[in-house]
Amino acid sequence: MSNELKWKKEKMITYQEVDFTGNWRMAEILKACSDLATEHAEIIKVWKPEMIGTYGWILAKMALEVRHPVRFEQKIRLLTWPGRPSKVIYPRYYQIVDENGETMINASSVWTMLDLKRRRITMPARAGVTFPEEIDPEVCLELPDFSVDVQALTKVMTRQVLYSDIDTNQHMNNARYIEWVTDLLDLQRFKQGYIARLTINFKKEAAPLTIMDLYYRETGDVFEVVGRDDQQIYFEVKGEWQNSDA
Repeated sequence: MSNELKWKKEKMITYQEVDFTGNWRMAEILKACSDLATEHAEIIKVWKPEMIGTYGWILAKMALEVRHPVRFEQKIRLLTWPGRPSKVIYPRYYQIVDENGETMINASSVWTMLDLKRRRITMPARAGVTFPEEIDPEVCLELPDFSVDVQALTKVMTRQVLYSDIDTNQHMNNARYIEWVTDLLDLQRFKQGYIARLTINFKKEAAPLTIMDLYYRETGDVFEVVGRDDQQIYFEVKGEWQNSDA
């Protein structure tokens, strides 16, 4: 099997990437995974810089499992590899390990291609993308199916998609959703533990200046968040806390 099919990169966690407890922030984990995926996608020729402004890979769903929190100045290795694609669905997996090879974080994701001119999902073949036939069959984390009953949640905040939220796909950046979610959470919970599991469904792209209401519910260690307006749901999240002493 080609070494290119499972891509890896070394990294040390910096001060700007951790929260007030010293743990690697969830949004930064997603950023690191997305950056590594983009780097690998260019290597295996399923993304190229000239696609910017015309076609873009967009994240449809992602699940993160944190077995152990990654800390400030910790050295880690990030790995990523693609799964078996369909015509419009492209799975990708991630694993983050420490210097001793112990698994710290597993993640899985599903990507689709967006025609940035028409703002519609399109087949990668139309962008000249051909997937490698050989893949690594490992699935380190299954993507859970879930939905959130927004009627059971309470509206807690209204936010607008502004300059710092927008990426080159001309919509709200994936990591910014996670930052919006974690801004809703009780700071005391971060002192007591960490987010051990988080799954996000991206239901509808949020264009610049979109205004959405954020709905929230916490039941025991489980929390749910929905971002929506009067017409549609933009995203939904389900997460679970883990106490540090557990």
